[in-house]
Formats: sequence, C-alpha cells, structure tokens
Amino acid sequence: MAISLRALRGEKVEAPAQPRNKPRKVDVEVSETEVDGDYGYCQGVEVTCGRCSHTVSVCGTSERSIKRGCMMLKEECPEGESNFYAHQEQQDCYVYRDDED
Repeated sequence: MAISLRALRGEKVEAPAQPRNKPRKVDVEVSETEVDGDYGYCQGVEVTCGRCSHTVSVCGTSERSIKRGCMMLKEECPEGESNFYAHQEQQDCYVYRDDED
C-alpha cells in the first residue's frame, strides 16, 4: 500500500473521488414505428432505455439505426449516466464510450 507524503506529515488526505456513474449494461426495447424525419414521416425505430424508459426515435429499421438509437440514448440520458446499451434480440452489445472514436 502506498502512503502519500501528505499523509506522513499528518495532513488530512481525502480519498480519491469515485466515478459518479459507473457504466452498466442496460437492455433496450426496440419497436418499429413511423417517425417524424427531416423530410416528413418515414419508417423508423423507437429505442427505449430499460432503466429509465427514456425513448429516442431514429429513421430507418436496420441494425445501424438501432445502434444510432443506442448512441442517442447515451448522449441524451436524463440521469446523466454513461451506460452500455444492448438489444436483447441481437447478440451484440452496443458500447458507446467517450474515449471511442
């Protein structure tokens, strides 16, 4: 165990701050619906967070559209969490972290 010089001198040393929101895997529910796009209504998906029920709409019904919805959930999370989102029917886990390109 490492001891800091401040602690050896008797100064009060605070514990390092823990991450505020530990990322966790969250299942999402995906439903196909008609969504309002830039050029009118189109076929799309609604992706809903399994923890807080926040919903985002994305044009398109492909796997790529579902991934986009998961990314939008991470960006728009009303709880300020940074989670890993997974669609139960897909085997992939859609991971979006701040350190990814």
